[in-house]
Amino acid sequence: MEDADALIRALADEDPGVRCEASIALGRVRDGHAVEPLLAILEDRWMHVREAAARALGEIGDVRAIRPLCALLSGYSDGRAAAEALVKLGPPAIDDVASVLAGKPDIIGAREMAAKVLGLIGDARAVDPLVAALHSRVGFRSLCTPWDALVSIGAPAVPRLTSAMQGGDALVAGILVKIGTPAAMDALVAALMDEREEVRNAAALALAET
Repeated sequence: MEDADALIRALADEDPGVRCEASIALGRVRDGHAVEPLLAILEDRWMHVREAAARALGEIGDVRAIRPLCALLSGYSDGRAAAEALVKLGPPAIDDVASVLAGKPDIIGAREMAAKVLGLIGDARAVDPLVAALHSRVGFRSLCTPWDALVSIGAPAVPRLTSAMQGGDALVAGILVKIGTPAAMDALVAALMDEREEVRNAAALALAET
């Protein structure tokens, strides 16, 4: 096993390649003492160093990394690395990632990445912010990202989506049919008798896809 102390010292090396390799190695070692030094280089001037540090923090799995990783979501390659790390951190990251999803609409990349992270974590607590995002077109290139995230969550999302449809949200019918569990299909069949025409039509169109 690599010497964690030596690797932590290497994070301060002048050579970005050394900092990058040290980060990767620390991710393998998974030593909690490396968390703060890795967090510090999430602001490194070199993207590949930030990317390696983000992935290492995901491997270590310390919740102290959640908010700094969320702040990195608007990046390109390093944003994807931060997203992967947040998925590894799992349910403890949901509240902070949901805050990014509900954040400023001009940060498009961050909001799209946040939706993907929530879908991959797959926890029912992510459903409410994702449903809200479906109706907030600003800040998304398309509705596919929150839509796909809800489909990824699957069965745990069905009770909340059913409630939304019963409240008149016709948009979720297409998501329920993609999830396709017996409970989802039962909700669509029940919606055929809804008093609102748009809900009945949406349920009928969704069921026609099966």
